[in-house]
Amino acid sequence: MTAEQRPGIPGRIRAGAADRSAALHRLGAHLAEGRLTVAEYDERAGAAARAVHLDELGTLFADLPPDPTGPPEPGPPEPPRAAAWLWWAASGTPVAALLLHLGTGSTWWYLLPAAGALVLFASPPVRPRG
Repeated sequence: MTAEQRPGIPGRIRAGAADRSAALHRLGAHLAEGRLTVAEYDERAGAAARAVHLDELGTLFADLPPDPTGPPEPGPPEPPRAAAWLWWAASGTPVAALLLHLGTGSTWWYLLPAAGALVLFASPPVRPRG
């Protein structure tokens, strides 16, 4: 009786469907990066599908570089962007004040951009969603 057959005695660890699937995915990535030919991929993919123990899967990657330890680190978060209406309001207010001044002859309309600036700067900052 071998260590695999005796209960309670550790032996080789059996591979599951998820282990074989992960190995096939890694082999596909190495094929896509040009580290394996199609024939080598086919041979190793067949061996991965037939693997019973985890150490059989490990031998498929012995001559390949290790994969990154995890997903790439995310970059710095994007600064929050103001709503589109805010840009239109900020850029359109001086134009509206000039047109109202020319149309009515009153200079009080030039206070409109200052009031708009106060509203924009007094409003709470835009927070990212998520």
